[in-house]
Amino acid sequence: MDENLIYRIGISLVYESSEWHKIILEGITPFLQDEKIQHFSLKLNTTMGDHIRLTLGTNEKKYIGLAKKTDSFFKDFLLKNPSYRTHEIPEGLKLFLDFENNTIHYGAFPYFNPIIANDPYLLLSQGTSLTLIQAFQYYQNSTLDNRFEIILELLITFCKSINFNRIEASSFFDTLVNHEYAKYKLEAQERIKKNCLENFENNKAEIYKHLDENWNVDYNKTESWKSTWMATVKSFSENINSYNTDDKNHLFYMVNNLIDVFNFNKNSIIIYFLLSNSLK
Repeated sequence: MDENLIYRIGISLVYESSEWHKIILEGITPFLQDEKIQHFSLKLNTTMGDHIRLTLGTNEKKYIGLAKKTDSFFKDFLLKNPSYRTHEIPEGLKLFLDFENNTIHYGAFPYFNPIIANDPYLLLSQGTSLTLIQAFQYYQNSTLDNRFEIILELLITFCKSINFNRIEASSFFDTLVNHEYAKYKLEAQERIKKNCLENFENNKAEIYKHLDENWNVDYNKTESWKSTWMATVKSFSENINSYNTDDKNHLFYMVNNLIDVFNFNKNSIIIYFLLSNSLK
């Protein structure tokens, strides 16, 4: 048995998004602490119904035992702490919901098994997931309402972590904007560009304020979710750079992973555009 190999359990916890703070703070976090689980990841997701994608890892010897504990704990949690939908789902959309609310499911999303314990991508996933948990601990039930500001501040933190100056940061986000544009047909691109520009004009004063407040902040004295994210970015960059490569794709990978974990994909182009233009 190789102690350096991690075997993971992947579960989908179907839970109303307006109450994600409850299952993260009262279910997932205590379970991670009580079972002393060091290898984990979680992602918010609303595809085919609100759910949280959770992976838990351990060595081969403890794998079956952890799987049984996980199943028992979360089935009991969902039974005693059900979530309730705050909005009615249109009849047509109900056909596309994979699972019922307050249920647990296995094999609903892909992940690799086994994986090396010190794999940089595994550590990035863990650090980003811990950032998410700490953001929920800080904002509690208003986390989703503040998600735009959270992502904005984490992206600024990202730039500081890799020592971008403002010009380099602007160019980086401009590349991300163009990558997002490329996903759409020309007509849709023009409409999106117009919406992004209007959004920038309407919100640039607030964006400039966030930049001024966060660009030169001492991250050793800031909120835990920002300092954790900074440490995660620095560690991942150092690990990747140790391979002596000039490839910068890992920078885009980190940002895409952050956006994915926080389920911010639908609005990512807006925040990239705001940062690209306000940093110039």
